[in-house]
Amino acid sequence: MVSYKRHREDYHSAIAFARSLPGVDPERIVLWGTSYSGGHVISVAAEDDRIAAVMSVVASLDGAATLKQLVKTAGAGQLAKATARGMQDRLAALAGREPVMMATAAVPGELAALSTPDALAGVLEIAGPTYVNEFCAREALVASNNRPIKVVGKVKCPVLFQIAVDDQIAPNASVEKAAEKLGAQAELRRYPGGHFDAYRGDTCAEIKADEIAFLQRVLGG
Repeated sequence: MVSYKRHREDYHSAIAFARSLPGVDPERIVLWGTSYSGGHVISVAAEDDRIAAVMSVVASLDGAATLKQLVKTAGAGQLAKATARGMQDRLAALAGREPVMMATAAVPGELAALSTPDALAGVLEIAGPTYVNEFCAREALVASNNRPIKVVGKVKCPVLFQIAVDDQIAPNASVEKAAEKLGAQAELRRYPGGHFDAYRGDTCAEIKADEIAFLQRVLGG
């Protein structure tokens, strides 16, 4: 299940558990998220004023903008097929039948949540051995409702936004808008390459170095 609401509930549960541990300063919890979860950390921080800092990498901050980009890159036909598959899954759930699945990533032209030229290879490169490349298709019907951009103004802590300049999956304009809303509270860093370059090679190394420097600045020590 790729449910952004349940993902955020998991973040809150993990934070609460971390704060309960001996030796953990409950006021120095930092959130890190990438791609879809890069938006989750913004939404969670907007609901938790005690978060000390946020790092959001190649983030999906506006489901509506991401949907528009999908239509631009994959075509309206792909959107229609995904909607139809989502409706099939929703009806199956109502009837108590097995879920109807959809691929998370595929090559261009095939039905999937991500079908940019770099999507399938990029996902498989970073996925673990137990990864299954599918999700319940009903979530495609509500993905556009996932809009952390709408609550970014409620975030009270420092935020590091890191974007890939050639990202075809997570619209950079949404991240730039979020950083503008937060003003001096936000840092925006740009890196070469596409969405999945954030997880490999020199781009990944540069991103991690900037994250360490950010944590040293905002937390100290």
